[in-house]
Amino acid sequence: MTDPVGPQIIVEAGKALPIRAKAPGANEYNWVLQGDRGPSVPNTKGDALLYTAPEQGDAMEILTVTAQNIQGLSPPTSLVIFIRAKVSVRLDALAMPYTWSFTETSGPLISIEASPDECHTGVDCLKFTYLSGGMWGGTRWSPMCIMAGLPVRQIGLRSDVCPINVLDAADLGKVNRLTFWARGTLGNEIVEFKIGDPGMLPTPGRSLGNVTLTATWKRYEIPLENVDLTKANLLFAWMATDFYNPKGAVFYLDDILLEGIGRIH
Repeated sequence: MTDPVGPQIIVEAGKALPIRAKAPGANEYNWVLQGDRGPSVPNTKGDALLYTAPEQGDAMEILTVTAQNIQGLSPPTSLVIFIRAKVSVRLDALAMPYTWSFTETSGPLISIEASPDECHTGVDCLKFTYLSGGMWGGTRWSPMCIMAGLPVRQIGLRSDVCPINVLDAADLGKVNRLTFWARGTLGNEIVEFKIGDPGMLPTPGRSLGNVTLTATWKRYEIPLENVDLTKANLLFAWMATDFYNPKGAVFYLDDILLEGIGRIH
């Protein structure tokens, strides 16, 4: 393959990406894909196609298109596509959980326990117990900051306290999603899962809304494309309320991962 020329994009391995060409007056488009998979002609003569990157990363492909009208073919235009390997980073490598609540009770509303016998994989999942009677509560994962030479366990509620650049901290070129596995002990626990908040970076954040957990492990995903994670201090959170859980809730979380593409070094 010749040296790449033309506009360039970086794509996660295995990702599907719609691509469209524009040429006024064109009635047909001819596409050619060149790369490690060999030259191929996509099965379309239209102005758009769905490009799917190969599953292996660290590769390059060139997608070339020519437009045709009654006067003939246009000069070819090429798009250089760099395919980067999928990379995942454990959330606990970047942040630690702490509880917060609005409580009218005298005792703790939420407890966090290790649960080596109840995990989706391995022996390092977490068991959460939410006690009703305090209106609402949850757990936040925030950066392990250093302030005055001492570890800071509770970041607080201010959006300007201890934000980190997740891309630098995780050595990622791009973060596409946060994934995790969850299950309830009964299967009717209702919990909100989110990243960021109107009062904590990234703002306004992304939320799955209220999720009704099942009694078996299930994978969940929070899409993070176009979310600015160069300054973030609420990397993950769950919240439960008495309204949806009048008898409290007990559930498990495991394999909390930030997934994206590796950084170019």
